[in-house]
Amino acid sequence: MDISTIGDRLRHARGLTKLTRKELSQKYGVPIDTLVSWEIGRTKPTENSLKRILSILAEEGVIASRAWVLTGTGLLPKHKNDISLLLKKKNFSQEDINKLDDESLANLQVKLFLENTPNSVAMLVTSEDMSPFYYPDDYIGGIYKEKPGEIRQCVGLDCIVLTTTDEKFFRRLVRSNDNDGYNLVCLNPALGSVHEPVLYDVGITKVAPVIWHRRPDVVRKNFAEEAN
Repeated sequence: MDISTIGDRLRHARGLTKLTRKELSQKYGVPIDTLVSWEIGRTKPTENSLKRILSILAEEGVIASRAWVLTGTGLLPKHKNDISLLLKKKNFSQEDINKLDDESLANLQVKLFLENTPNSVAMLVTSEDMSPFYYPDDYIGGIYKEKPGEIRQCVGLDCIVLTTTDEKFFRRLVRSNDNDGYNLVCLNPALGSVHEPVLYDVGITKVAPVIWHRRPDVVRKNFAEEAN
């Protein structure tokens, strides 16, 4: 299959989900005319739309990177089922590790972090909003804090935040003018893609300060060090 253009790559990635354009549109609310326009190359997705696409692919079990969609460089997207047998193993030999590409190995690290860390959450960074400390395709994780006192102790920290509207953000947590409220702040809105670099007085269910951070270019080194 030709994947020389962004449209070709989006169509290829959608194919891995086994969803037709109509099914994807109905399931996720993306207008079918928009999907057609992207896939035939009439228009290109905006940065926010690209983040949404990657989120949908992840929801359907397809691992794809922003760099691959935009430029075709890096690893081809894969379905999680392709590596499920290895991921089910409890112990990993060097031979097993060598069978995994960096993307799959990063996902294995995420799996192990979640399995071995109670009440934890992990996510993929998809924009430069939190640079220079976090970049697209970095993986981050933390342990959820839910009690009001615990959340207050996270002020000033970079957190994965679950809101009362079930939205998930990665932002720095700061106090708002309302003593009981919180704002969510980007570290570098100039490089990022968000229209609202500060979300004010956000209703928060729980937060997870980042305690685990993996960059794709050093993920194999990280895994080797943790395995020893």
